[in-house]
Parts: sequence; structure tokens; C-alpha cells
Amino acid sequence: MKLIPTRWFQSFRLNALLALALLPGMLTMTYVYYSAYQSARDAARQNLLSQVRTMSHLVDQNILDVKRSLELLAATSDDLDPQNLAAFRDTLQAAHVAIPLVDTLQLHTPDGKIVLSNMETLGIVLPRPLRTKNIEQAARESRSMIGNITQGSVSDRLVIPIDVPVRIHGKIQYVLSAGIYCEHINAVLNSQLFPPGWNAVIYDAEGSIAGRRLDAGRTMGTKVAPSLLQWLTGPAERLGEGGTLEGRASVAAMHRSTETGYSVTTSVPTSVLDTPLLKQLATNLLLGGAGLIVGIWLAWLFVQGLRAAILRLETAVDAVTTGQMQSVTIDGPVELVQLTHRFNNMQHSLIEAQAIQERYQRELEHAATHDPLTGLANRALLDNHIQHVIATAVRSQGLSAILLLDLDHFKIVNDTLSHAVGDALLVEMAKRMQQTVRNTDIVGRLGGDEFLIVLSNTSTEAEITSKAQQLLAAITEPVFLAGQQCTVSASVGIALVPRDGLIVSDLLMNADIAMYRAKDSGRNRFQFFEKEMNSRMQQRLELESGLRQALIEEQFVLYYQARCDAKTGHIVGAEALIRWKHPTHGLISPANFIPVAEETGLIVPMGEWVLRTACTTAQRWRTLRPHLPTIVSVNVSARQFQSENLAGVVAQHLHTSGLPPDLLELELTETDVMRDATHTLKVLKEIKQIGVHVSLDDFGTGYSSLGYLKRFPVDYLKIDQSFVRDISVDAEDEAIANMVIMLGHSLGLKIVAEGVETQAQLAFLQAHGCDQIQGYLYSPPIPAEEFEVLLQKDPIQKLVAL
Repeated sequence: MKLIPTRWFQSFRLNALLALALLPGMLTMTYVYYSAYQSARDAARQNLLSQVRTMSHLVDQNILDVKRSLELLAATSDDLDPQNLAAFRDTLQAAHVAIPLVDTLQLHTPDGKIVLSNMETLGIVLPRPLRTKNIEQAARESRSMIGNITQGSVSDRLVIPIDVPVRIHGKIQYVLSAGIYCEHINAVLNSQLFPPGWNAVIYDAEGSIAGRRLDAGRTMGTKVAPSLLQWLTGPAERLGEGGTLEGRASVAAMHRSTETGYSVTTSVPTSVLDTPLLKQLATNLLLGGAGLIVGIWLAWLFVQGLRAAILRLETAVDAVTTGQMQSVTIDGPVELVQLTHRFNNMQHSLIEAQAIQERYQRELEHAATHDPLTGLANRALLDNHIQHVIATAVRSQGLSAILLLDLDHFKIVNDTLSHAVGDALLVEMAKRMQQTVRNTDIVGRLGGDEFLIVLSNTSTEAEITSKAQQLLAAITEPVFLAGQQCTVSASVGIALVPRDGLIVSDLLMNADIAMYRAKDSGRNRFQFFEKEMNSRMQQRLELESGLRQALIEEQFVLYYQARCDAKTGHIVGAEALIRWKHPTHGLISPANFIPVAEETGLIVPMGEWVLRTACTTAQRWRTLRPHLPTIVSVNVSARQFQSENLAGVVAQHLHTSGLPPDLLELELTETDVMRDATHTLKVLKEIKQIGVHVSLDDFGTGYSSLGYLKRFPVDYLKIDQSFVRDISVDAEDEAIANMVIMLGHSLGLKIVAEGVETQAQLAFLQAHGCDQIQGYLYSPPIPAEEFEVLLQKDPIQKLVAL
């Protein structure tokens, strides 16, 4: 037998030893790369599940944004009048423009009947089971409903229906409905950057396809097979592998929203996920094997160190997902150190972003419950606090109070000193109120110049009275506005808990009624609510409603009281006085409705009607006495005088009626013209440019500033009847009347005395040179027809001269 050559054997042994030396390294390298492959494979599948969560959240956000918008719209339903639903159509139309993702906005009765739509769709009963089931369920369960996909009632396109119950005074009377276009949800899905081969589908709770990345037009609206539906309706989140409809092995992930009930799935062929990883594994093994031959031990040590560093970095990354952020320090290759540095920077940025988000969330929560101007509690926070106070008062049988405070004449501050100064005043008043109440009480702002103070756990009404007095005293302390010292007052209405109500709205209404009683009583005071106030407030509301109807139906008439020359007795003019000819209550004196008209602003259209009617009537008088023109005098309210176009309105009615300007006189009260001297002078100059006369009514009862009187272009001064009444028996009234006559004449003005009823009054006025008189001595206010008869008889009735 031939022996094996020694050289060959040594070579074999060397090769064998080398192979044995390389084998552990190769096995180690193979294990490392295979583990990396498995980790990458698992990470790819977890990434698939993460992508599904992201897409599901994005779909949820789009659906829930529309749902929240509808709920905000439904929250305004307290202003919805069931007797005048058409007025709500503009609100729906505006909302539809603001929410362009829906097919239409509809208002339903709880049984599914459309009563209002921004598309003018009325009287349609939705067929079952299209939408009625969802609408009835939303009304029955008193909550918003997101339904399964269906066809839109107007567009016939697939939509995701949303139904929101609408409460009016706490009771569900309607359901507000809309449908999000499935095309929009599908567009949201397709807006994501999907790798090649990926597919994503959106399903509703019944397995109908609401959106699909691939072939959406053909499959949208179809239902899946029972087996897939069972997979979809299982756990809320799944990750699995199986075959697709095309017969390819795939990895699928599913996430179902707990808020909308819609599921999002993503499927990727297994080959798409694993093939790149397998190729990478093979490449790594080949390269690693070649490198291992050169330096197995050095490579092994390097890999071990690198793996340890990566594991530390991976552990830190995993800690980020649980919120346990910490800095990482790694010694190793420059690249890994730089990566670690960037990771630490990222953690720092995340911590800062989290702090900003938390601060922003706190600011949002504060803004949702506090007034942005004063920082006081807003209506929402006040309602919650009052409900708590009510519950405490009922449980402990204690006493609490709701104080509604309104600043007196706040509008004057805004109009004369600017809104910025008005805002500064509101902030100062809010600060004073907070300093006056206890820490257990709450001060809030309802809006404008209305504040609400809730006094909880008070012992007696005397304690509440004392606190109200302290509030009024704090308000009336001088305040500097626009560089000048001003004094502000307030009116306070008080409702007691539980005596005056156990419902927030009732307590606020009763406090409001008491506050208006305080204003009517002279302002700068407080008033407890009394049950009798409700009936008076109801009468006032009925009066306001009646005035509005009277303007529409022209129930007003004008009476005219003659103004005579004090020497000759001829009628030289007439004052137009409005009366309300109520269809059931008869003739109503202006003293009963003018204050309400002033407060509500109805005095402006009412004043224009008086001006237009008086001009037309005076033009007719010209045909009766062309030789002796008769001036018609019209009272101008404070609101009319403050308008920017009074002269334009006067000129328009003069032109329409054909009345010459010198036959019209505008009467202004002394208080109104002295309120804003600059504005008064401007308006009076505009009126005088037209050629209209101006008289100053009630002279002597207001400011009586001679400096301003000299500047104002006034033609007549009217002595108030309060001075004329006792002119023959009261020396002070005689002196005042004589002073006004002398003052007016010295300024080149004519003097008119009102309320002349006796010959003695007439004799005094004639003796002291009064130019004209007006009063019952000649004629009371009479209708236009009777006044025309009086004109035709003039001067048959004569005044008795001295």
C-alpha cells in the first residue's frame, strides 16, 4: 500500500485546521446576519402595522373633524326658531361652504323627515334603511352617530353619514345630518406615499369598501367575503400572513377605530417585503465570508462592539416610545458617535416639543373657559360653576346668589372715547370686582359690558346686600380714561339660589329681569328679583313685539299741536307728535312706548316715518294757506341725532315731499346736543346748509352752557313747560322764563313757550316779549284732519293780549 505524501498531508491538515478555525467565525457571522435579517423582517411587519395606525388615524381625523364641525353647528340651536326654520338656512349654507367635504347639510325630524336643507330639499322622507335608522338612533340615544357608507340623498355618491342630535332648550327636536364623500376619504388614503406593491383598503363596520388604493372605482361600496369580514370584526388590531384574492402570499395589517368603527387594512406581497432582505442577507454573507478569511478575529471583535453599541441605541430608541427619554453615550466608530449625537438632539427636540404641546394644551383649556379680554370665567365655566352651586345649595339648604352686573352708559364710552378705551375700562372693572369678592366666589364676563358674580354659601340676604353695595362702591370709584378722570356706575340684578330657581337659564333670566328693573329705577343700584317682575318683563316684551308689528303695519298716526304768534294769535307752526293707534288697545300715548323704542333702536325707523309723514302733510298745508306758510316741527331722538347721515335723510324726505326746507324745523333736546359738542356742531351745520330750522327743546332743564349755545346754529329756544306751569305764582319760574327770553333775544333767537294753558301765563309771556306760544290755551294735539280745519279758521280764534 502506498503511503500518503507528507507534504500533501500537511497541506490537508493545514487546510483542515484553517477550515476548523474559520467554521466558528462563519457560523457566528451567519448567525449575526440571519438575526439581523429576522429583526429587519419583524421590523418591516411592525412598520406595516404602524403605517396602518397612521392611516387609520388620518381617516379618523377627517371624519371626526366634520363630526365636530356639525356638533358645533348643532350647539347654536338655542337660536333656532322652530316656527321660522327658513332663517336657519343661511346658517346651513354658510356651514356647507366651511365644510366642503360633505354632499349636503340637512335638518331632520327624529323620524327622518327633512325639514330644512341648504340645497332647498324639503318634505322628503328618507327610505329605510338608507338613513332613517341612523337618524332615529341618534335622536333616541342622544348622541352623534357615524354610520356605514351609503348613497348621498342628493348627490347619489357614496358617503359616510354623520347624524348629530339638535337640542332646543335642552330637548332633542331635530337631527343635523351630513355625508362625507367617500371619494374624499379615498383621496386621503391615496395621498399617502405607498411603496410599490402596497395596497390599502378602508372598510365600514359591515365590511363595505369605503376607499381603496388600487382599483377604487370598481370596488368602492362592495362588501367583502364573510371570512374577511370575520377577520375585520375581530380584535381592533391585527397582523397576519395569508393569501390575497390574486392568490399571492401576502402580509396584512388591520387597525379599527374605536371612535368611528371604520377599519383600515394594508396588504403587501411577502416577496415585496422579504426579497430585498434575503438579497441583502446573501450579499452580507458573501462579503462577510471574504472579509472573515482576512481578519476573522478582528472583524468578530469589531462586530461585537458594534452590536453592543447598537443595542444600547436600540434600547434608548425603545425607551422613547414609552416616554422614558435619556441621553446615550457610545464609544465607537465616528459614524455611530455622530448618529448617537443626532439621536440625543432628537430626544431633546422631542422633550421641547412635548413641553410646548403641554403648554399649548393648557392655554387651549384656559381659553375654552375664560374670557380673552379680562381673563374672567366665560359663559361655559360659569354655567358649570352655577350648576355646582345649585347642587350644593339644595344639598346643604344654604343660600347662594347670582349677581348680573351691567355697566351704565357703556356705549357712550365706546362711541366717544373708542373701543380700545372701552376695553381698558372693562379690564379695570373686572379687576375691581375680583378684588371685592371672596376667594370662594367667582366673577365672569358674559359679553359686552355684562358681568356675572356667583356668591356661594352666603348666610343671609343682608350679607348679599352688603356685597352688592361693596361692588357698586368699587365700580363708582374714579377711573382715568384717555387721560381724563371719569366715573362709571353699574346696575345689578340679584337672583337667589334656590329661591329664584334651580335651573341655570332660569336664574340668569331672573337676574337679568332684576338688573333691568335696577336700570329703570335710576341706575347705579341693585335690585333683588321678585316674581312680579316676570309679568312686567313679559309686558315689556309684548310692547317691543307690538312696536315692531306696528312699524310693519303702519299703526302710527301723527297729532299736531299748534304754535301761535304771541302777539297776533296766528298759527305759525305745528309740532308733530306721534301716537300709536293700537288695533285692540286704542290710542297709546308716546310716554308708554317711546322709552322702549329708544332702548331697542326702533326709534330710528319710527323717527324717519314721522319725518316723512310730517313733510308730506306740511306740503298739503301750503295749498290751504299759501299766504301764511306753516312750519312743521319734528322731534329728533338721540339715536337719530348720533347717526352719521341725519342731514342726508332730511334732504331726501324734503325732496320726495316737495316741502321747502324753511318750512321744516327739527327739535333737539338740550341734553342730546350737549352730549358731544363736536359732533353736534358738525350735524347742525349740515342741517343749516339745507335751510332747515333748528330749535332747542326743554331749554333750562339740562346743561344750559352759554358758551356752546353761542356756537350752535340754533333758531329757536323752547322754554320747558315745567317753568311755564307756575310762571304766574312762582317767582323763581318767572325769573327763569324771563332770563331765557332775554338770553335768547340777545343771541338773536326766537323764544317759544310750551305748556301755556292760562291767560295769566300768556299775559306774563307777552309782557316779557316771548315770540311764540304752544299749549292747550289755543289747542291740544289733534289729528291732521282736525288741524287742517283749524288752519282754515285761523285767525278766527284769537289770543287775548295784555
